[in-house]
Amino acid sequence: MRPRILEHPADAVAAREEPLTLNCKAAGRPTPEITWFHNGTPLVPSERRVVLPEGSLFFLRYPLISIAFPGKDFPSLGD
Repeated sequence: MRPRILEHPADAVAAREEPLTLNCKAAGRPTPEITWFHNGTPLVPSERRVVLPEGSLFFLRYPLISIAFPGKDFPSLGD
């Protein structure tokens, strides 16, 4: 089965330095690997952010107040 995104991330608002999760769910065979990008560069896990097993992106403390997705920074699915 070809990979497809079941749940796209939505715009989010969080208090400064509070936890934030951006949801993304995908399906396919083999199980798709989700990669998150910011300004065209893949995000690397760090002490402040981690990609959860189902593909969602979790920030322990997010430094910004809001996040909007203009349509270009959605996560991508691996082959």
